[in-house]
Amino acid sequence: MTQPALFETHQPTPAPKPAGIDPWLRDHLIRVGAWNVDGVSRRARASQCGQCRAWTLIGLDGDRCAGVAVAEATPTSALGEAVAILAGRLTYRMFAIGTRIELDYRSPMHIAGAKKPGVDIDVHAEHRCGQPLPAVASVQPMSRFMSASYDGDPPF
Repeated sequence: MTQPALFETHQPTPAPKPAGIDPWLRDHLIRVGAWNVDGVSRRARASQCGQCRAWTLIGLDGDRCAGVAVAEATPTSALGEAVAILAGRLTYRMFAIGTRIELDYRSPMHIAGAKKPGVDIDVHAEHRCGQPLPAVASVQPMSRFMSASYDGDPPF
């Protein structure tokens, strides 16, 4: 009498996969803006949208439990932020820490705060291909540095 085999057949151990991410997955993540060449990071960077080729800002939107923020490159005004929110878009505050630029999600609590978009802080709307915000929503150049009072002659 013979004892039954513990294993029916001997299967060789498969060779380990090389370390790193599969090239097709890396290419897909780069194309959708969820990965950049130096890895996903908190630092926002300028990039062209892979679908519409518009310039955007891409970065993680928080230090913990962050999502990938893809925002319009042009900052928006308070009116622009309201238009973006009514259109169902998220908005982000852009700020610098040293030489690094970061994007922070603007929650309803932040939107209701005292800082005004285009005057006190830079706010960027979520990017959507083929759906630019109206021109009235953009920030006028140098708006945060201009004074509301003017004592000189009118320009007309």
